[in-house]
This record gives sequence, structure tokens and C-alpha cells, in this order.
Amino acid sequence: MVAVQDSGVEPRLNSRIEKFRDLSPADRLATVGDAARLGQADRDALRGGVLPLDLANGMIENVVGTFEIPLGVATNFTINGRDYLIPMAVEEPSVVAAANEKDRVLIGLGGGCREIEVQVFEETQVGPMVVLHLLVDVRDAMGANTVNTMAEAVAPMIERISGGTVRLRILSNLADLRLARARVRLTPKALATKEFTGERIVAGIVEACSLAIVDPYRAATHNKGIMNGIDPVVVATGNDWRAIEAGAHAWAARGGRYTSLSRWEIDAAGNLVGTLEMPMALGMVGGATKTHPAARAALKLLGVTTAQELAEVTVAVGLAQNMAALRALATEGIQRGHMALHARNIAIVAGASGANIDAVAKELAADHDVRVDRAREILLRLGKEEA
Repeated sequence: MVAVQDSGVEPRLNSRIEKFRDLSPADRLATVGDAARLGQADRDALRGGVLPLDLANGMIENVVGTFEIPLGVATNFTINGRDYLIPMAVEEPSVVAAANEKDRVLIGLGGGCREIEVQVFEETQVGPMVVLHLLVDVRDAMGANTVNTMAEAVAPMIERISGGTVRLRILSNLADLRLARARVRLTPKALATKEFTGERIVAGIVEACSLAIVDPYRAATHNKGIMNGIDPVVVATGNDWRAIEAGAHAWAARGGRYTSLSRWEIDAAGNLVGTLEMPMALGMVGGATKTHPAARAALKLLGVTTAQELAEVTVAVGLAQNMAALRALATEGIQRGHMALHARNIAIVAGASGANIDAVAKELAADHDVRVDRAREILLRLGKEEA
């Protein structure tokens, strides 16, 4: 669980669901559906198989079919004093963000171009360049098409003023004016396990982060762990995860050297304090967030009302994922947990089905020997025992 800056707002639901992982998929859907007060149409959308081919054909080009990915729900999240059920899609989809909003609509909602910036690069391999930034308030849209349309519209005027030729007219995914921040404070007691004291874990997490701050090779994997939490939320809500990834890594290198996105420190009272700040250009209008039924249902499940709130929740999930990975690294190591989770996949590859999947996976994990041939041996033995 991650908690950031308690605002005193009463939670709309209780995100703590006992033994959620032990439920069947149908029972999990029923449980979160009841908790979030979802109607049958939204429950059906989350179950899957709801994207018609003709609708998909209108979302991207060259459509030949549809491709679904697993959609899960993370529980036990309290963010800004409010409980959330977090929808998370865990594989890559074909999500194309396309807001076909017009300037007059954006202006009517209180958005629009706010300012311009000009940068001059005296020396490049093709000569001097001038770059003009349009700073646009896109409200609750991701804003890619809006900004691109504006850039193309002003290009002729820029050419007349400058006497030069405009080449590129496109947004930047380094959205450094759309930052989202998360912060968590944990006592050593909250982190303690049977094997390790809380102080030992706190020190290990801070040491691991310190390495990521100075070593770009570690920082790349450290930040990938953060994105393991962020990307699934971005995908599940129909947003452009590629844009979020690009912005995150550009932000991590803004000082001229690639470094950690997060910071983990020990405060004066000995508590572990984690912070994460990064660009988060997410939208709730236009594109797949409006056209994909499951994305719409996921946003309803999440219960956010603005793109800013969605960004805050998403970056908090990233910080939580980062903490979980660092905690594992600071204790038993990352492979123990990874291989235990991977054991189910290996069991399925070996041919296990039904109750045998968990039986084979449990034995693989217990033996710390997660291999397909070993899974087949276990499955063969179970078959003989059942006979």
C-alpha cells in the first residue's frame, strides 16, 4: 500500500479486499464491481471481448482483427486520503491517442495556448536552428493532436516573421510543465519482516537508490521498475504509454546524465521517505480513452474525474512499484519473487491445467528450480498419483 499526503477526504470505497488473489476471475470482477458500484455494461467491458472489429477499424489504420490483453485490479491503494482500485493492463496493446478536438472547443473549456518560448541552437550538423515552443493548456486531453494542429497552423506566420523555413511541426513528449509528484513516508516497523529488521530494510532501499542516482546502468533498471507500475495504468486507461515512457526517460536525463527518477531517503525520525516527480501527459478525453469500451470502464472503475488526478494516481503507483522492487532487492533478492510468479507460466507451458497449474507451480517455486522439463516431471508424477 502507498499513502501520499493525506488530504482528509473521505474515501469513496474501501480498497482493502481480503484474499483478493485467491478468488476466481469471475468473483474478483464481481467483488470490485460491487465495491465501485459498476453497472453490468461496465462489468462486461472489463471482462473483455467487447471491442467490435468495425470500431477497432476506426481507431487505427490497417486493422485485421483485435488483440486483448489481461486486465487486473490492484487493491490496497490509498492516495491523497482516498481509496482507489487500480486497473492495470500488463501487456502491450495497440493504443493510438487521437484527440480530434478543435481549438475553439479547447478554448471554450478554458484551455488554449498560454505562452511561447524560443530557443536558438547556433551550431548543429546542418547549421543554425531556431526552435519555438507553444505552451498549450490542453485541459483533460493528452493533447498530441491539439498541439500538432496548432504548430502546423502557425508555421506560415513563423516563416514570414523569421525569413526561414519551418521544418518540424510536432509536439514534444518531454512534457516538463505537466509534472506529477508522489511522496510516501514509512516507519521501519511497517517494513520489518521475520527475517529482517525495518532499519535494515530502510538502509537497503536507500543504498539501492543511491546507486541508481550515480550509475546510469543501474538507473535504467531502477526506472524500468517504476514504469512497471506506471505503464499498466496508462495502457488500461487508453493512454499513450510510449509518450509517457519517452517523457520519463528524457526527464531522467535532463541534467546531462541519466539518473534515478525517484529518491529514497531517511528523515530525522528514521522513517523511509520516497518521492517521485516526472512528466505525466495523460488524457481523459479523445482517443482510446473515449473509443475503447474497456478503457472507459477502467476510468470509471478508477473513479478519477480529471487528467491531473489520473496523473497523481499513476505516479503514486509507480512509486509503490519502485518501493516493492527495492525492498525485494534489499532483502531476499529479486529472483525469488520473480521465479515464484513465473512458475505458473512454466507450469502452463509444460501442459498443466486446472488445479495442476498451482500444484506444479508451488513445487517448482519451493525447489527454486523453475524449468519446463522439471515441470513436466512433476506433472507426470501427479498424473500417476491421480491414476
